[in-house]
Amino acid sequence: MRNKKLSEIAIFLVTFIFTLSFAYLTSAQVQIPQVPGQASGAFGGGQQTIRQIIVNILTLALQIAGFLAILFVIYGGFRYMTSGGSEEGAEAGKKILTNAIIGLAVIILSYVILAVISNALAGTV
Repeated sequence: MRNKKLSEIAIFLVTFIFTLSFAYLTSAQVQIPQVPGQASGAFGGGQQTIRQIIVNILTLALQIAGFLAILFVIYGGFRYMTSGGSEEGAEAGKKILTNAIIGLAVIILSYVILAVISNALAGTV
């Protein structure tokens, strides 16, 4: 009984930390240096290089994937909490939570890799 309670607390804490870190990373945008004389903006504003367009598309894709991963964390937590003592339901919820947290970790690392590669290609490491 005590181990089950500790595992529930551990799952909650890990989920909470990953959710907070993902929210922090989505608020910080990948910094792309501007070429002098070039207008800034998203897809339609000003002239952009191919690299900038690709970074914008990848950033949008990672944000969508992160949103879906958070939805899966919520869904897995819901399945786990509403299992009603069923071992199969609890295991299914834990599996969904585990996979969603792994997905969030991959997405967060992808943001870091995207920023490093983008800045390296721009020559501003």
